[in-house]
Formats: sequence, C-alpha cells, structure tokens
Amino acid sequence: MRSHFIFKIFSTPNSKLLIAFGLNTVVYICERLISTTVTHSNNAFEPVTVTVIYAPASSSVRYPFFSNLVNESSGLLPLCPNRYILLGDFNYSSSTTTTAPRAPVVWRQYVSQFFVDCITDHGSVAQPTFHRGNSRSCIDYIFASCDLSSQRSCGSVTYITPAWSDHFLLTSVFHHTASVPSQGSQIAKGLWRAHPRLASDPEFCDSLAVALSETVAGFDNSMFATLKWEDLKLTTARVAKSFSRRKAFIMAKAEECLQRKRRRILKNMKKNPANIDDLQPQLKVIEEQLNSYQQFHVETLALRSGLRWRELGELSAGYLKRTVATRSAKQHVPPLIHPETQVICNTKNEMLDAASTFYSSLYSPEPVDQSAIDDLLGALPDSLKLSTTAQSLMEAPLTFDDIVEGVSRSPRRSSPGSDGLPYEILSLIVNHADCRDIVLAVYNDALCYGVFPSSWKETCVSILPKKGNLADLKNWRPISLINTDAKVYTLWLHAPPIYCRQWSSHAPGHGSCSELWVHRYWSSFRSREGV
Repeated sequence: MRSHFIFKIFSTPNSKLLIAFGLNTVVYICERLISTTVTHSNNAFEPVTVTVIYAPASSSVRYPFFSNLVNESSGLLPLCPNRYILLGDFNYSSSTTTTAPRAPVVWRQYVSQFFVDCITDHGSVAQPTFHRGNSRSCIDYIFASCDLSSQRSCGSVTYITPAWSDHFLLTSVFHHTASVPSQGSQIAKGLWRAHPRLASDPEFCDSLAVALSETVAGFDNSMFATLKWEDLKLTTARVAKSFSRRKAFIMAKAEECLQRKRRRILKNMKKNPANIDDLQPQLKVIEEQLNSYQQFHVETLALRSGLRWRELGELSAGYLKRTVATRSAKQHVPPLIHPETQVICNTKNEMLDAASTFYSSLYSPEPVDQSAIDDLLGALPDSLKLSTTAQSLMEAPLTFDDIVEGVSRSPRRSSPGSDGLPYEILSLIVNHADCRDIVLAVYNDALCYGVFPSSWKETCVSILPKKGNLADLKNWRPISLINTDAKVYTLWLHAPPIYCRQWSSHAPGHGSCSELWVHRYWSSFRSREGV
C-alpha cells in the first residue's frame, strides 16, 4: 500500500484559504515520481513545488532510480531546490545505525545538502512509519528545502489502522507570511447537519429524551401544534450540537493521548528490546482503541463525501478524503455576473443578491386563470369523481402508526434540509412519549387543513457546477433540499391508492415541496366542490 502524508500551509492566522493543487503537474518514471505546484487563489504566498516519490522496493532497481533523480541531464529534480517539498515512500532507512546504506551516496548527499527532515529532528531517533506484523521501520519521509525550514512548525507520525494501510500517516505544518494583504474568505460555513450515528448513542438518546420532556412541559396549552413542533426541533438541534462538540473534544483528546502513549511504548521498545514481550500487549490494546476512533472519523467523512459511495459500499478512507476535497472545491462559487446589471459580484452579499435575483425570477409563478381551473374541474364526469369510500379515505386523519411507518420507511442517508435533522434523529422525536400528541396534531393539521409548520415551507438550495462559464448562474444546477419531517409527509401522500402519481414531478419514491402545494390545492377544491 502507498504512503500517506499531510502537509498544511497557513498564510495568516484565523483565515480560510483556497489552495489550488495540480498546477503544472507532471508524472515521471512509471508514476514513481509526481511533481506539482501549490498556489493560493489570491497569491497570499509564493508557489511551493511538491514532489512525491515512490521508490522501488528492490535495491537493485532502487539504486539506479535515485541516481537518475539527481542526474543533471535528467532534469527530474532541481539542482538547487527552492521553496520545495520532497516526500514519499523512499523504501530505505536513513538511520545512521543501518549497517549498509540502501541508497546511493550521491542521493544521500543531495538530500542532506539541500533539505531538512520535517518529521525527525537532528539527533533524534526516527519513529517507525511502516509496519508489517511485528516488524517496524522508518522508510517514509517529508523533506523541505532549507529556505522553508524556518517556516516549519511541527511534524508527526500518526498511527492508522492496518485495515487501511501498512504505512502510518506523516504530517508537517508550514506557516507562510502573506505576500499580499488578506481579502477575507468568501467561503461560508455551510449548513449544519446532525450525525445519524447519534441516534444509536445511548448517552445522546437519554440527553435528548430529558430535553424534549422539559420542552413539552414548558408549552402553553393555547400554543399551536406547529409552533410546538418547531420548538421541539430546535431543542433537538441544540442538544445534538452541544453533544457533538463535547464528544468531538473528548475523542480528540483521547486519540491524542493514545498516540502519545503509543509513541512512548515504541520508544521504550527500541531502547530496551528486552521489554518488547511485556510492552507488546499494551501496544495492541492502544492500537485497537485507535482503530475504533478512526472508524468513527471515516463514517463522518462518508457523510461529507456524498451519497453514491455509500450505496456502493465504499470503505477506502483515502477515497473518502479525496471525495470530500473534490466536493469542497465544487462548492466554491467564483465571482458571479449579476443577472440584471451584468456587473461582476465579488463580495458575499453581492453574490447572494445576484443568486436571489436570478432564482426569484426563474421560479416566480406565472399567473393562472382560477375560474378556468374551477370550470375544468367542475366539468369532470361522475366516472372520474371519487367514490364515497375513497372520499372517506382521503378525509380520514392519520394515525400515529401511519406516521411511525412513514418515518421507518423513509430512505436512510438522505441529505436533510435546513434544520439539519436526518431521519434517524427525527425518529427519536416522533417516538418520544411526550411528543406523540404534538406529532399527530402537526401531520393531521397539514392533511386536513393545509396548515404546515413554517420550516416545511423553506428549502435549502445547493448549486452544482455544470459546463460553461461558472460566472453565469445559468451554468449552475440548483438542488432543493427540504426537511426530513416534511419529506415524511410528502412520501405518505404517495401511499394512498387514490393519489395520482402524475401529480408529482419528483423522482418515484422521493418527496418534494410540490406535493405539499398540490395537496393544499386539492384539499381546497375538494371542500368547495364536494369532490
């Protein structure tokens, strides 16, 4: 398996940066050498060249490989590297205790003359970066050219589960001085979303149950059910945010502590080989605990990377990390052309105004002749009118079991709306004993009277890039996300046999806001005409 590296670049404190990777990327020698240039979108720091090496494992091939890299005629590496980071799996140990060097002298002289080790300080013992069974060695490195050494703040080796790789994770952090004044970030936080895994955490479920009971106890009897429901969702979001922040902090501290313990044990094992048998069980326990923490991180990356990979059962942590980065890049919106003034919008407020103007015009309803619609529906023959039994079925209120069934058959791992509550969390509210009457009232008010909670009337619009000039809003595809409690209602509307599937413009098996408005109009017409 390949090695894993992270190098972080910061230009100014507390600022979000848009880093562009892949400029002038070149792949050499059977993909064993890849070079690219890292730049900042606003030129906040000078470009940095990064070269990744994957050296051959066989010494007979590795020697000529490294010799060729520093050969002046090959031009693969600069003779005097400047603002340069060299990293990868070198497949040899540079330790001075090694009896026979496994890389040519010319290569080792080149590295020692022009580069600084970003992971192991001079005179320190190198930590293992590779393991196979009980064997461990240091064969992965991050080197920086001497001019970058003063901007390097720290380096570390982090254990990762063997199920993913037999290499560990190397990290180095660089702090660059901004060459131009910071213009601020136009990257917003995005929408908060609760982790579905919270629903299976007993501690969270207990905390949420107590908070919901306290919220219900504080309701005034005259308060509308829709307002109570909105308060219950706000309470759930507050508890989820607080619990998630606390758990993330605890997990980060615990994982950091375990990594430190692991490093101490490895250091002790290297200094005192006689203690290896006693320390090996302790090391195994620590690594098993780290495995469980890292699996949780992967599931979080899964949520952020999108839906399709989950349907395919993708488990690669590296793939997920790359997918998250790709999605983040696609979510960055460049300066937009205002649809009315045709002026380039650079600031956040200007871009929001441009988007609001464009989509308000695109989705503004066209006026219709209400009397013509009434005449058309009033002229329907008796054969197309609902029977008395069908009318009774349409008018029958929902039962609590209907709602529970609707929540249980809702698609999992579906993106929530602006409230950030997935189906798994929604199920906890619906099944809470103190919330049962409120849930029934909300859904039956929507069914019988067309009275919806305010959050059901709101959608979150996410735009995805298409081909063409992305400064033009026509080249962005809008995706509307409604809240899961509203989806449950629209999905239920598909269930009755008298509901016409042609009413919906949405994909089969999925709900949308259109069903809410179709049902509202249908209820209004039915009450007026007795259909």
